[in-house]
Amino acid sequence: MEIRLDRPDPIELPDPEAANFFSFSYFGSDFQLEVGYLDPYLVHVRQAEAREREEDPALPLLVTHRFLLSVNAVHLLKAQVDEILQKLEAAQAAQEESPE
Repeated sequence: MEIRLDRPDPIELPDPEAANFFSFSYFGSDFQLEVGYLDPYLVHVRQAEAREREEDPALPLLVTHRFLLSVNAVHLLKAQVDEILQKLEAAQAAQEESPE
């Protein structure tokens, strides 16, 4: 069976969400992926407050999405991420080698 990804025009999609936190665990026979972020504003506020306190409380990571992935889905995800990383690293290396 062939599967085709029909990507809509970007203008039709919702705004992208920021994510800077990813956690994998397992749930039964599936992977669980938690996606979220650490609020940069809160980091700034806590840094300012830390100057006035001796103890620096832990910052919360906010989980915004949870996904259950099959083992096969994780392999596909890994292959896509590896491919994109190779392209990005090659582009970065080419940019660093080119004279300004």
